[in-house]
Amino acid sequence: MAKQKNPAPAAVKRTSIDAIDPTDINAVRRDRRELMRRPLRANAGFLPNDIIHCCQTPLAPNCFTRSNWHPGNLYGEGMQSEQIRLTGARETLLITLQAKAEESAMPDSLLRDCFAADALRRIDQDSRHLKVGHDMIVGIAVRAYILDRWTEAFLRRCPEATVLHLGCGLDSRILRIDPGPNVHWFEVDFPDVIALRRQIYPDRAGCAMIACSIVESSWIAELPADRPAMIVAEGVLPYLEEDEVPQLLRRIAGHFPSGEIAFDAYGSFTIQLLRFHPVLLATGASLHWALDDPAEMVRQVPGLELIEDRSDWDIGQVARMSPPAQIAQLFSTVLTPYRMGRLLRYRF
Repeated sequence: MAKQKNPAPAAVKRTSIDAIDPTDINAVRRDRRELMRRPLRANAGFLPNDIIHCCQTPLAPNCFTRSNWHPGNLYGEGMQSEQIRLTGARETLLITLQAKAEESAMPDSLLRDCFAADALRRIDQDSRHLKVGHDMIVGIAVRAYILDRWTEAFLRRCPEATVLHLGCGLDSRILRIDPGPNVHWFEVDFPDVIALRRQIYPDRAGCAMIACSIVESSWIAELPADRPAMIVAEGVLPYLEEDEVPQLLRRIAGHFPSGEIAFDAYGSFTIQLLRFHPVLLATGASLHWALDDPAEMVRQVPGLELIEDRSDWDIGQVARMSPPAQIAQLFSTVLTPYRMGRLLRYRF
């Protein structure tokens, strides 16, 4: 099959994160009551039989529905909390979940993730040692917001696409975006994380969960390869080894006919600093993969093309942070080798 090219900008855009107009924020917010009134979608039926995940256990196609949702309480009354024990890189999913829940409770919230707080309440694991500060909370929300917008833009261009959510954790991206009935969505994470996710979130039509490490090679071959794909990896790739990231992206780009890959990355200097961050030290997780030059991925992954590189934040979001964080953001913007982080979007 000849590779189909998706419409994309002719040149790489290296710009500040767009100024976020409050009216635009309102435009992307979902009316949760309307979602609950919608009829249940039929199963997309996009999986040939069952996907077999890397532990050789049948993975039945999941059909997310909203029949058990309740206003103000996603899970209804009387639901029991789920007892878990996450450690290392797995425990970092609690950092992002907590950050999204707390930012969404702020009066000036950008992300407005009403699902995160409900999911957090369902988890019976003491996370008080994960002291997620205000600056990190805002930063994680901005990161998720931009990745959401990129995913939505891709699905507008390709309404019958596949979405691959790598290292999904307990993120509610599929609920925030609410893709159309013709989208095939895959959530991929460790088996214990997927087991927890199955208990936390209700089923939804058109989505399947794949329980295995994203660096395993066999699971990608089981995915349907007949449509363009949007691959999203939020807060995941830096935890992989240096050689694992290009290997993973090569397998993905070689499997699908065309698509885009969006993720966050840090330079070597920032990776060294983050290794001493109190929140990461509390989990015992280790960061390994760094990316100093986005063009390096183009050289390492044949067919990959950089189309967007965002590292400067909108001034309105920077203003929400503490003065030291504002200074650090300005410092990293002026001195490219010391950039705190960036969001990257490639096409293949």
